[in-house]
Amino acid sequence: MASIRDAVGEALGTKSPDEIRNICLIAHVDHGKTCFADSLVSTNAIISARMAGKLRFLDNREDEQTRGITMKASGISLLYGPMLVNLMDSPGHIDFSSEVTSALLLSDIALLLVDVVEGVCSQTEVLLRQAVTHGQTVILVINKMDRLRVELKMDATEAYTHIVRLLEAVNSCVSQVIQGFMLEDNSTESIEEVEAALSFSPTKGNVIFSSAIHCYAFGVDDFAEVYAEKLKIPKPELCNALFGDFYVAGGKIKVS
Repeated sequence: MASIRDAVGEALGTKSPDEIRNICLIAHVDHGKTCFADSLVSTNAIISARMAGKLRFLDNREDEQTRGITMKASGISLLYGPMLVNLMDSPGHIDFSSEVTSALLLSDIALLLVDVVEGVCSQTEVLLRQAVTHGQTVILVINKMDRLRVELKMDATEAYTHIVRLLEAVNSCVSQVIQGFMLEDNSTESIEEVEAALSFSPTKGNVIFSSAIHCYAFGVDDFAEVYAEKLKIPKPELCNALFGDFYVAGGKIKVS
């Protein structure tokens, strides 16, 4: 514990700006944001991975622990390789939206968590609009992946179809937000080009699949790195084919 704290303390004074990332977590209430934060904190051995989701480490106020919800934005500094990550957890309830705004203004990147079963909720749309308003880079985290199998008993094909529909719903929100802003600003930019730039797709590297309670998260590039050498297919090409109607035959990627 002491060594981790010493390392973080030293990093705070020695890291250059390009080695520092400020990241905030945003999500509708009960979509697993604070549990996800616990999982990230556990990577620095500050808490045990087994306590992720139970300890609610960043809910450091007594009323937050009692009520089981995040009410104030709070942060912690973590080390990830050569990078210093300043992680901020923000409230998911609409009554504390000012705390979310503060966290977004302090961040470089926003991780938008969405429960894979519950899907897009009212606060999800509000948070996405806030993030886009402040010009944030947003990464979509599809959380609670374990629920697809454990609760809904889905097989792989059913789970894939469900995730595709969820992505369509999120991107529909993105489209509505963009169109609203462009109408307000009388922008002459192409809506299609802006939507293409801001839309979410696993092949673009801006979608993460996770189960915070089980402490795992991955993107398609993680699997591309594993299989690229085995299949003798370049990693970038494999990344583009790992989510969609593709299959591999004879060392070549084909469309099903």
